[in-house]
Amino acid sequence: GENYPDDRIVVLSQAGKPAAVAQTARSKPAVERLPELLRDARLLHMKVLVLAEGDATASLREVSRKFVDEREFPEILRYLPLVIPAAELPAATPILARFNARPPAAGEILLLAVDTNGRGAREWLVRGEESSSVQSGRAFLKSEAPVPRDARQMLAAALAEAKASRRDVWVTACGPRSEACFRLVRWIDDQQQPLDYDYVFVPLVIGRDEHVEEVLRGLGRPPQETSLPWFAVVGKVGASLVTSDGPRGNIGYPESGAARRYLRQMIDRTAGTMTAAEIDHLIQSLRK
Repeated sequence: GENYPDDRIVVLSQAGKPAAVAQTARSKPAVERLPELLRDARLLHMKVLVLAEGDATASLREVSRKFVDEREFPEILRYLPLVIPAAELPAATPILARFNARPPAAGEILLLAVDTNGRGAREWLVRGEESSSVQSGRAFLKSEAPVPRDARQMLAAALAEAKASRRDVWVTACGPRSEACFRLVRWIDDQQQPLDYDYVFVPLVIGRDEHVEEVLRGLGRPPQETSLPWFAVVGKVGASLVTSDGPRGNIGYPESGAARRYLRQMIDRTAGTMTAAEIDHLIQSLRK
């Protein structure tokens, strides 16, 4: 999968599962990244974690890393992290003011677990580098994290809704740090009309939701397939009508002409109400 460009500390992923933490360049200030992260969190039923560092010492950055490294703290996969280094705190003041939080002092790390709607946040202040401080901060994040969802129950509910509304189910398997996955779910959100007329959408997050692999196997995802996003259109009886596995493999986020042509075939085969002109518009919107 691709890396999700959320902040200085980013989890590098393979098959959608983070494996390490590294430095990456920032393209936007935190005040501009926050609305984007909030939207992505809403689309995949996650939360945003704002982590503000009170100083630039190596020791405090090491403590900061302990909250965003999935190898040490798997619950971070339920969040999209926005790490604000001490040097950026002055520019990020509007974020802290928005949630009535004071900036962290030297030796402190501020944790803000932001609601999916972005209107409120719960905060926790980590002081010092003791293991007890890290443990208490992690316990706070665990308590505030979204409850894991059961992919089997989500699919069953979607199938019931699809049957009642004479639609099919569009299941998308995503990685919690895959930019390609977020691009696809943003596109689906942007094109909600007319897509909602024909599909009930179920986004599943590998590494966050439960029983995802079991559901994907049942929908025909090849065992060797690791690229994300992977998606399938499922009929009302629960069997896949078509998957994103095209002649050249999984199309993921359809950037190439061949991938877009295959996506059009998927929609042509399964959409019950869309006109050819509407499908043309959908495919053309991928170029934006």
